Amino acid sequence: MKLKLILLTICFSITFAVIAQEQKVNVSNVQLFANEVYKSAPEYATTAYLEKYKAKMERIAIVQIAEEKLNNVKFVNLSEVPLMDKYNDNLTHDIAGNFDSSTFNPLKYRFNYNLNYDQYFRVVGTNYFIKLSKIELK
Repeated sequence: MKLKLILLTICFSITFAVIAQEQKVNVSNVQLFANEVYKSAPEYATTAYLEKYKAKMERIAIVQIAEEKLNNVKFVNLSEVPLMDKYNDNLTHDIAGNFDSSTFNPLKYRFNYNLNYDQYFRVVGTNYFIKLSKIELK
């Protein structure tokens, strides 16, 4: 059973890799992203926190999938993920009209970074997905 699960995971990964191109999130924007999310609490946008945010951001990629291949992808709509809007109530979900893959701020979202499988979140109204890679267990 375990072998079947491993083979299924490998097949899914290979299939997904063939149908999508990954673009990593720009971690050099971590200070800008933190400033946006923690607007009224700048103490959370200091150097001490930035390394933690970078580590999370390094697990995120943006993938674009052709419409005819979407049946192969299990996902949640990004609009269903709660926002980190405690310190900036002007944050909004990324959707078709305002999504820019080059400036996507993953710190805005309350992603679960503790799962041991890859997660996919669709930007509503687009064929863009946010891929959160599984946590590497040590």
